[in-house]
Amino acid sequence: DLLDNPTSKEWLMIQSPIRQLGGVVPYIEANEIDDLANRASAIDGEIVGPLDLDQLCRLEHQKCDLKVRRWAEALSPTVPTNVLGRFLFEENTIELFDGHAKSPTQMRFTLAHELGHHFLGHARYLSLDTYDEDDFEGQVGHLLSLTDIARLEWQANRFAACLLMPRRQFLHQFRLLLEDHDIKDRGYGLLYVDSQPCNLETFGSICSGLSCAFRVSFGAVAVRLKVLGLLNDQRLSSPSTVIRLEENRR
Repeated sequence: DLLDNPTSKEWLMIQSPIRQLGGVVPYIEANEIDDLANRASAIDGEIVGPLDLDQLCRLEHQKCDLKVRRWAEALSPTVPTNVLGRFLFEENTIELFDGHAKSPTQMRFTLAHELGHHFLGHARYLSLDTYDEDDFEGQVGHLLSLTDIARLEWQANRFAACLLMPRRQFLHQFRLLLEDHDIKDRGYGLLYVDSQPCNLETFGSICSGLSCAFRVSFGAVAVRLKVLGLLNDQRLSSPSTVIRLEENRR
């Protein structure tokens, strides 16, 4: 039992999954990750609706025998219920635990995240990656100060966001929604939100529209808006407010 022998090779591999190659994970410019995600999503040509991740997985299976295994129910007590997915690099297999997810959009981002590790070549550094419901917060951070594992996770999250919400299509849909809601830049940014109910409602409407258009969570949309410089968020506690807004719209 791994828990009974915390000094075993297998336990150490799980706790410290970076391969010992004598170097650190290289810094990759955000625009390089964006370009890689755009090339990966080119299977759909000019994307009109949400990207078909299953089609992308089938294509990668044909190219390099990438396997995706889904579990509708909890696999076993050894897989915590907060774990949504994992990548077994030595088996070239992504495992998705649908029974642990709160929503289909959560699993959609989980798969995109693991595909990010695949396309970014993280098998050079990792033997195992696990993705849980708290990992998405790794989207925001200063790259040069991140540890190796956090950098790998940030890169995979950045790839996932770009894959699911391509910049050009995202901007196009965003502008359509601004027009539909007659929202104009009044000197505070294209989309401004603070704690005032009217601004929260506007923010919620835009995020809800983008969430439906790209089949991603409310929170993923909010982060993407911030990364692209489209959102001026002046709330005191943004994450909790985003969660409450999303729950209220279910």
